[in-house]
Amino acid sequence: KSPDWEAYSRDKAQRELLGKVIKCIGQCLLFRGLLPVQVEYLSQIREGDVLETKEGSFAWILLNDGSLVRMSSFTSLSFNEINFSEKEIFFYLRLGEGAIYLKSRFDEKFEAQELPQTDPIFLPLMVAQANLEYYQREDYKKLDTKKEQLLFHLNSKKGMQSMIDNLNGLISENSKKINRKTQSHFILVLPNVTVDTLNPHLNAVYTLGGESHLYSEAERPGQNSQYVLHLRGYDNKEKLTLENEKWLQLDSSGLNHKYIEDNRILNFLRFSHKRVPSLHLAREILLQPLISTLNYKDAPELATQYGFRFWKNEEMTKHIDFLLEYTRRVETTNLISLKKIIADSKIDAPVRELSDQYNMKAIVNYFNSISGMARNKHPFVQQYTEKEFYFWLIHYAKTNKEISTYLR
Repeated sequence: KSPDWEAYSRDKAQRELLGKVIKCIGQCLLFRGLLPVQVEYLSQIREGDVLETKEGSFAWILLNDGSLVRMSSFTSLSFNEINFSEKEIFFYLRLGEGAIYLKSRFDEKFEAQELPQTDPIFLPLMVAQANLEYYQREDYKKLDTKKEQLLFHLNSKKGMQSMIDNLNGLISENSKKINRKTQSHFILVLPNVTVDTLNPHLNAVYTLGGESHLYSEAERPGQNSQYVLHLRGYDNKEKLTLENEKWLQLDSSGLNHKYIEDNRILNFLRFSHKRVPSLHLAREILLQPLISTLNYKDAPELATQYGFRFWKNEEMTKHIDFLLEYTRRVETTNLISLKKIIADSKIDAPVRELSDQYNMKAIVNYFNSISGMARNKHPFVQQYTEKEFYFWLIHYAKTNKEISTYLR
């Protein structure tokens, strides 16, 4: 009855590429099909995939529009959709449990600081030019005298200025190459709230069977973020606007909310992404092959060359309205059903309390690195030859385990 059934079938079966893994520490399991697989550097994330991090495990992910996602331990994140339209690139994600940091890409400038990076558990990265040691080697090559080389070793900021200069240069260069100035539009679903956001710079935490917490970072020039929250309830059309630099707490029912005072555990989650120039550099370097996708000429080219469907603006608006309504009703049903099942079976609710478990290992690694408690077996990486540096990078960056001997 439908002459286009083959096209519809192909369209439904198509799993579009959402992004790639920059690095995983520990167990990061990707669920696609029957069995989960361990992800690694440049593992693909496609529509319908679910990525889970286990105890003491973390992941950084690059999405196709240049957005970054950091997943903490005990986190489950579903990557449901990516859609292209004339005005925006749309992502539909669901946080089933845990803590994530979501940052869209925008033009920004970084400054060189003597302070260490705040997520050293991921360092070094497989992207060679994203590591501070790469720039230390480059700067060291330019020194002519023994005195200059000695003073270089004593410089606590060595290589950092070159690294930041390259980062700012790449951000500017990539932004000029991207002709289509589309916005990053996300629907992030938590069991008890839905976040409809443009160009987010957001922290989201959901404890299994319990409360959720949301925090919007301070607005930066050129960012233009927007956040609209949709609560639970079949007939509840209430919408909230998330205020910047305040933790919003929502109860397990998704009906009540309040802003809370600073919380040590929640602020530790924010701290890990405070200074991460290496991750931003990796993003800009890995984004370069994706620029041609972002600059597609028309819908046929987007489909035939890059494997994405183009959505008209009216289609996208209707689709997003449907997802917001559908999600509110389905998640409300899920919350009610879970509560009823637990009550009928007379078992304790599977609640995971808000605690240090989500980020403790990363924080301990940070304090170990700055206190010198971790032994650095390679304090003079800048003196390595090209071959020695390559083997050093493979040895330390390719592993998905925490490098306890690695000192920043």
